[in-house]
Amino acid sequence: LAVANLYSNSVSVLLGTGRGSFLLPLAFAAGQGPAWIGLINFSGKPDLIVADSFADNLTVLLNTANHR
Repeated sequence: LAVANLYSNSVSVLLGTGRGSFLLPLAFAAGQGPAWIGLINFSGKPDLIVADSFADNLTVLLNTANHR
């Protein structure tokens, strides 16, 4: 689960436990006013693309995890 945090300029990612709940959120910097998150796949792993509402930019967060 990925959530855009508009006024803290970050994206929170919550990984599933496989038992119907999530681990604590991991926060990643994501430009100025992230408002929209999309899922892309450049490397065989899910990556995130984030639209910044205050700066008219896109931020790409590449998945560097060793698991899928």
